[in-house]
Amino acid sequence: MAQFTQLNLQAKTEPKKLDAARHKGLKSSRTIITIGSLMLASTIGIFLLGANGCSKGTSKPAVADSGNQNLQNSSPQVPAISVSLPTAPVASRPAAPKKIGKKRPSTVTYTDKTYGVSFRYPRKYSLKTGDKLDAKSSVAMNFVQPGGIALATVEMPGNSYPGTDFSSALFNLSVHKSLSADQCTHFAFPKSEHPDSEPGSPSQVKVGETEFNQVEDFGPMKSADAKYYHVFENGACYEFAMAVGTSGDKVDDQSKPVDRNEVFGKLEKILVTVKVKPMAEPQVAAGPTVQSTEAPAVK
Repeated sequence: MAQFTQLNLQAKTEPKKLDAARHKGLKSSRTIITIGSLMLASTIGIFLLGANGCSKGTSKPAVADSGNQNLQNSSPQVPAISVSLPTAPVASRPAAPKKIGKKRPSTVTYTDKTYGVSFRYPRKYSLKTGDKLDAKSSVAMNFVQPGGIALATVEMPGNSYPGTDFSSALFNLSVHKSLSADQCTHFAFPKSEHPDSEPGSPSQVKVGETEFNQVEDFGPMKSADAKYYHVFENGACYEFAMAVGTSGDKVDDQSKPVDRNEVFGKLEKILVTVKVKPMAEPQVAAGPTVQSTEAPAVK
């Protein structure tokens, strides 16, 4: 019993000891917590004081910035005006026309307003009028009376028939204002330079739109050297003469006789274009005159 009582007493005292120890431990813990809290509070206070000092140092620029921002915000903003300049319409340039070389006509027209006569001739032929006329470059006139006036002479190029005895071909225009219509139908034939040849008889021919009195002068080879055409208009006698010249005895062995008919054919193409315009009174031409009563054959 005594043992049980002792044990019981011991059992009762042990809880008391435990309670006292626990109380002491709790008190120590509270003390530690209190000290830790104070230390934490002081640390936080120091941190807040430092942070507040930093914030005070940096708040001034912020205020300045905010002032600038307020000034910027308070200044009136001018709205941007977009000005659209009128653009001049680009004028479309027309395409440059292609240069087309104008081809020159192959013929040239000769006109004498004084006597109202005209004709056309190839451009490559040469024309002589006025002071440029001379007896050597013209066909001798074949009027029955002197007093004829040479108006123009057309000459074929001398190299028109290479390899032949061709030397020249002429188309001559003359007028005689003192002859009658009957006299205009006649020709003054010179004494032939070639005994074996005789002048042809005059005949009437129509060339183009004109009726002519025509005669031929033959050379030694029974071929024509010259042809004459007369027509009476405007109170005057118009004479159109054609002549073919050859080199004669100067022909070398390599040259052949030119086809005279072919050459005269080209000259007659000029005669086809002849036009005599009716006029009230023919006036005296101011150009030089060449008079001749003979019409020698042109070689």
